[in-house]
Amino acid sequence: MLKIEDLKPGLPLNGLEPSVVATLAAVVPIGEGSAQVFYRTPDGTTKERLLGRADEESLSIATVERPWSFDGNGAAFQLTCEAKRIDLAFLFDPMMALHTSNVEPLGVAPSTLHSFIQSRRLEHKKRQRA
Repeated sequence: MLKIEDLKPGLPLNGLEPSVVATLAAVVPIGEGSAQVFYRTPDGTTKERLLGRADEESLSIATVERPWSFDGNGAAFQLTCEAKRIDLAFLFDPMMALHTSNVEPLGVAPSTLHSFIQSRRLEHKKRQRA
């Protein structure tokens, strides 16, 4: 909880505007336990508000944090990216399973094996129709 007497220009505050951090531009004390504050919102608008003791509960000093952090585990990120690349590889290379498998496809090129399998399927379908 922040007291009205502790307010000073340049202080970033939560609670003056809903869901935004406002920066105090000026504080004018008005008697005991109240003050008129002039503040700026993140979009550059300058506003004013009269604060009393009842408003102290909703005010808090905003902590300035970066929206993005680059202090994560680089090796884990690289592993995740590679897993996603392999997951989406079928969109660009329909024979990805043959390219990444440890099975040697009978000593022939993968495209030849693919053609051979396709021709066998066609022959099998022709025999079923006959």
